[in-house]
Amino acid sequence: MPDGKVRFTPHQKRQLAILIACRFSEPVALTSVWPYLYFMVKSFDVPTKDIPFWVGIIGASFNFMAFATGIFWGRASDRFGRKPTIVAGLTGTMLATILFGFSQNLWMAMVARCLSGALNGNVGILRTMVAEIVTEKELQPRAFSLMPLTFGVASILGPIIGGYLSEPAKTYPRYFDQKGLFGRYPFLLPNLICATMFFIAVLFGLFFIEETLWTKKDRPDPFLKLGQKFSACIGLSNSDKAKGKFTGERQPLLQNSASSSTVDEETLYKERQEFKKTPSLRDALSRQSVLNVLVYMLLALHVTYDQLFPVLLSTPPSDPTAQRPPFRFVGGFGLGSADIGNIFSLYGLLMLPIQFFIFPKLAVKYGPVRLFRWITPIFPLTYLAAPYTVLIPNLQTGAYVLIGITILKKIGEVFAFPCSTIMVTNSAPSLRVLGTLNGIVTSLGALARGVGPTVGGALFTWGEKHEFILAPYIALTLVTLSGAYFLKDIVEMEGPAQRDAKLAAERFSDEDSDDSLDTLHDRSRSPLPR
Repeated sequence: MPDGKVRFTPHQKRQLAILIACRFSEPVALTSVWPYLYFMVKSFDVPTKDIPFWVGIIGASFNFMAFATGIFWGRASDRFGRKPTIVAGLTGTMLATILFGFSQNLWMAMVARCLSGALNGNVGILRTMVAEIVTEKELQPRAFSLMPLTFGVASILGPIIGGYLSEPAKTYPRYFDQKGLFGRYPFLLPNLICATMFFIAVLFGLFFIEETLWTKKDRPDPFLKLGQKFSACIGLSNSDKAKGKFTGERQPLLQNSASSSTVDEETLYKERQEFKKTPSLRDALSRQSVLNVLVYMLLALHVTYDQLFPVLLSTPPSDPTAQRPPFRFVGGFGLGSADIGNIFSLYGLLMLPIQFFIFPKLAVKYGPVRLFRWITPIFPLTYLAAPYTVLIPNLQTGAYVLIGITILKKIGEVFAFPCSTIMVTNSAPSLRVLGTLNGIVTSLGALARGVGPTVGGALFTWGEKHEFILAPYIALTLVTLSGAYFLKDIVEMEGPAQRDAKLAAERFSDEDSDDSLDTLHDRSRSPLPR
């Protein structure tokens, strides 16, 4: 580059845009549930004081099943390829979303959420694809912020869909009949909208995603060819690929060229066969990767606050004379689903510029580990302050203060999650185990997201009955302190692509000591003979 800066290639930009299109539908569906889940559970004739518990259970059922299948999906992507795994996950989640909309009792809602979690392990696979498309460390902060940024945009649209389109026969009686389809199934409409988005994502994945698992790159893909023809018809070309210039990974890690006589065919064939083997779980784990997985899992527990937040907003206010601060008090703000949807959308809107413009610059300047350590104190401060907002005499003022506290917590998340994702990726011992490692992270992160809301909902329900709603927020504070303990031993690391390239260069230099290291390094970045 003339200015010396590393930039995304056109091919990288196109593939990242397609991954964003595939990722977008899932957080829309996830966040669309938050505004109306309390009222959905209430429609199942659940006693008011038990609603927070069942909200936590239904919210957690998705994550428990994602935990049970996350490693399977990660290893499947390492064996069969990233693309077919993603398309299968999107299709399954689309069908489960429709089923959730038809739910008329607790058990049907839980089964639908369980199916949705079991059939979708895409988050980890998409992270793996980002790592395989963008190996340049200078571009990592911006590349890895794209998925959280996508979640941020989706978290604007999702609550609007859920808040305004749930119970349409009650909200818009002029357009929807109480005895019609959406009257009998009051929460179907937002789920049909989300299912439509999943269907569009399936089409994008099928026709436009290119396989990034390099041992499967040579597999025929008729759907991709159709997508390329369609792109050509509307004036979108792959000129950088047509010229034979490999982009994305900037060449896989091991290669021979026709003029390379220093590395024999048999050695390269063995290397290729070794890379084709499905990696074991042990291969993906080192001390640093284990520490990073633990930190990510504890960070995922923070989603408990996001589950408690709409419950606190929905809970009816308590009689002020019955409160006994500083520890014995209960209550909420009594807001409706539309108001809660607006609040969640506001959060997403405010976080976008921080996610895309501020975070990448700070992550490049200071590194993800140091940045993560700096923002960690935000979490315990917000968790301990949030429940006390119900004691503010003016409900509206209390709600605004709670919203401000939650904005601060969201800013912490905007930095923490992409930092942790970069740290996990860079801790992978090799690119060949990156899918497996991300499968482990997705699985344990899903377990945390399942356990957190379940325990948090149970603690909130217990606190309501015993006038001690501080209980789940104290538990979240302890979680933050545990994460900080493991975080202190994590170090900045270079990415697995760089480590693999160095190992390949050292291996080949042993076979031909006359070649310069630069020449061997270049060789190590091109594909193996087939």
